[in-house]
Amino acid sequence: MSDKNVSHQVDSLDWYAEKCRATVFTKDRVDSDSLVEVWKSFCEQEPEDIHKIPRVAATIMTGAFSKIEGALLELVNEPPKLEWRLASVPNPKFDEVGVPCIDTLARVLEAFVPNVRAWLASDKCPALTRLAFGAILNKPSTSYLSALTQLQTYLRSVQIDTDNMQDLMFRVNRPRQSKSGVSGVTINRLSIWSINRLLSTEIDLGAPTKEVASTNVYCANLVLDINNAPRQEPLSREAVLRLFDELLALGKEIAAKGDTA
Repeated sequence: MSDKNVSHQVDSLDWYAEKCRATVFTKDRVDSDSLVEVWKSFCEQEPEDIHKIPRVAATIMTGAFSKIEGALLELVNEPPKLEWRLASVPNPKFDEVGVPCIDTLARVLEAFVPNVRAWLASDKCPALTRLAFGAILNKPSTSYLSALTQLQTYLRSVQIDTDNMQDLMFRVNRPRQSKSGVSGVTINRLSIWSINRLLSTEIDLGAPTKEVASTNVYCANLVLDINNAPRQEPLSREAVLRLFDELLALGKEIAAKGDTA
């Protein structure tokens, strides 16, 4: 990937999603035993594993998500928080791209979001006071300089010195008032921008000395946490859907256009 092409990638969703989540905070405590049916309605199969952590009263259900290859689905109940998570597992896309990923952000959202919305609209979803959309995104580069140049196109309010900067991390929250029609709701738009260096190792098991070849893989990294500020009163079912759609749209806007006021 050349630096020349980097500037043309803004305003698109060609980031690779390492993780993606939809988080809700419930008005009342949710019984973990009731969530097996919730899981089955979400992905039309039984969870592969159920792990309870009594110390923190948490339950984690895990299993495959058949709508997209290379993804592990989790449902975490840690009252009052309920969270659907998609995380990457070794898959052909991972090998092709060279960084941890499920698939492109666009493809992951296409598979994940309809199920989340269907659950939010159903009677299996409890009364909610707060929602969040989050993701960990990567964009691979050929070098640290190339990754830094990529970030420069997304962080127009930050003066980046490509000749002298190392270990860049930029964290910002730019709150906005909700336009979903729910009065008095503030949306936090938190984004964290950085550069990751990964070590890719290949071992030739057929060689007499088991030769090891290692290369550095650099990537621009974006962590998104888009959420509404805490509130006491539960949201109506219609408001929940409108607010979730708005959180999702704002997350996609940051991924596509960068940090904007």
